Amino acid sequence: MNLSDLVQFLKKDPAEFIKEDIISFCEEMAIEMVNFRYVAGDDKPKVAIAKAVKHHSLYFIQKS
Repeated sequence: MNLSDLVQFLKKDPAEFIKEDIISFCEEMAIEMVNFRYVAGDDKPKVAIAKAVKHHSLYFIQKS
């Protein structure tokens, strides 16, 4: 997936994304799992894996 796909779908700037936006994209595109990659406070890269569940929720199944 490319970030531009999400931007095009939502017609928003990434800085304006909210959780419900990502969930609606996952539901529309039948995406079952999302990896969130970020740099934590200790400057180490981290990954949070979330399973997209219907009814507007994300269930985090693993966080490293």
